Amino acid sequence: MVPAAYDSNYNYSVVTFATAFPKPPIVLVAGIYGDGTSDQTPFPTLNADGSTAWNFPYYEIRTYTDRFELYVCKSALIRTPPSTWRYWVFQNTIET
Repeated sequence: MVPAAYDSNYNYSVVTFATAFPKPPIVLVAGIYGDGTSDQTPFPTLNADGSTAWNFPYYEIRTYTDRFELYVCKSALIRTPPSTWRYWVFQNTIET
């Protein structure tokens, strides 16, 4: 289920791990465009609504011990966001 705050602005996908990790692993993603180039930077966009500026992530990854969730902004930013994504899951964690 997509969290309500995200459903109108983001596409949502879940990847489950065959075996759960003891702690959430590091996950990297890259969007693949039709011309073969890739996008690996979750840069923020700036929208101005009257006098208020909002920063929205282009994409977001939420990592858990048994899965990760990928949220990709639906709106066209500089380019239309990729519809194909690749991912890499590492056994490392962010904790020291």
